[in-house]
Amino acid sequence: MNSKPDYLMLIPRLKVQNVNCVSGPLTWGFPAVFAFTGFIHALSRSLENGIKLDGAGISSHKFEPQVHKSGYTNIFRLYRAPLYDRDVTKPSGIIEEGRAHITVSIVTAVYGSIEDKEAFLAEVLEKIGSMRLAGGSIFIDAVKNKPGLYEHSGIAEDDAVKFSEIRRKLLPGFVLVDRSDNLSEQLNKMRKTDSEVNSLDALLHFAGVTYKPEQDEEGKVTWEHVSKKGWLVPIPVGFSAISPLYPAGEVKNVRDASVPFRFVEAAYSLGEWLNPLKLGKASDFIWFHKAEPEKGLYLCGHKKI
Repeated sequence: MNSKPDYLMLIPRLKVQNVNCVSGPLTWGFPAVFAFTGFIHALSRSLENGIKLDGAGISSHKFEPQVHKSGYTNIFRLYRAPLYDRDVTKPSGIIEEGRAHITVSIVTAVYGSIEDKEAFLAEVLEKIGSMRLAGGSIFIDAVKNKPGLYEHSGIAEDDAVKFSEIRRKLLPGFVLVDRSDNLSEQLNKMRKTDSEVNSLDALLHFAGVTYKPEQDEEGKVTWEHVSKKGWLVPIPVGFSAISPLYPAGEVKNVRDASVPFRFVEAAYSLGEWLNPLKLGKASDFIWFHKAEPEKGLYLCGHKKI
């Protein structure tokens, strides 16, 4: 696969019901980025004629978590499926999971020469209709969800014009971008006063709600909220190994015994929701897989295209 894509493809306004909104052990909310990169990878493998897709830029138009609210507490709406057990004399168990309904647009890089663009886009839409995204069901509208294909020449000026067309179609919504650089800066800043802090402490700095005391001349103390710059959020971006890499077939009962296997845990980083008009180029928000098996890291991040 070439490093430069031949096209960018916009899949607009997909409505997805019941996506998984618990992507890691520490947070809940919008599905993890690897759910979208995995969706594009599965879509790419299903296409014919040698066309490859890679990466996913995400614009969220609507996020509707399925929760009950009680004050500051959110409680997931749980359900039974099926309603009764096989003997229909007692109800089946409650499924404990977090779900949400979302509407998203996805931008992906396309590699390969396409002779009949209309036929290609029709094939893409047909394949999407039979897939799941983040565990949720996709409801296809042949008009609203028809993908758009934009040539990517690799010439900055020409690509900027094409991307401005895509950018407008990501509105109204917010795009998710990588802010791991802010996390590193905060960690270095905190270590100047405490050498024992770690990355989790820096992540909690952005995730927490901070108040600080202010004392007036009469000695009266008031607590003021400390606002933070940007809409920064902790997000799971992949997985970190917690075991050696086992040869294919050595571990029993895995999903695919033909490939090597290892146990992993969720890896967190920092993301930011941005207005799409603040994006300069496609590589600023398209997430790609970045696997480093020798380091035990299987992450998602941006790269230059």
